Parts: sequence; structure tokens; C-alpha cells
Amino acid sequence: MMKLVKNYILSQVAARTLSKSEALPLLQELSNQEGNSARMEDIAVIGMACRLPQAGGPEEFWSNLIHGVDSIGDFPDSRKRDVDAPIRDYFKQAQCAGD
Repeated sequence: MMKLVKNYILSQVAARTLSKSEALPLLQELSNQEGNSARMEDIAVIGMACRLPQAGGPEEFWSNLIHGVDSIGDFPDSRKRDVDAPIRDYFKQAQCAGD
């Protein structure tokens, strides 16, 4: 949103409907607002948990990616029941939508 306002102010200066001296404090205020909003929206990731193929954690996973390790395998039988119902439901909905 701030970028749109900044572009509008600059277009008004280009069209000579706003002087440079009038535009400067407006642009400075926008810049200050952008800096403040960025600081308020900053986040920090302080931990991460995940299950990744053929890796004990994110570092090993990234290392596998970098070194071209093929981590694609068959879907484990122990997990098939977790996805059977959602997959069946998806295809039922797709079939009904196609009718």
C-alpha cells in the first residue's frame, strides 16, 4: 500500500501538481512508516520439528538436497490408512463435480 502512495506522490511531482519541496516530507514520512511497520511484522523462528525422507533433521535434509540424494520412495504401509479416506473423498467429489 505504501508503495502505491509513494508512486502517486512521485507521479504528482512529475505532473508538476506537487512541488518537490511539498513531496519531500511526505516521502520521508512514508519511509519512516515503512521502517516501523517492517519492524512490527518481523518474526523469529526459534525452533523447528519435522519428519523428512532419509534425514534426521532439516540440516541433513538440506545436505541431501545439495548433494543430489534421491529421497523418493514408496509410501509406507503404516501411513496408508492416514490418507486412504481423504483420497477416496477427493475422488468422490471430483467424480460428482464431473457429472
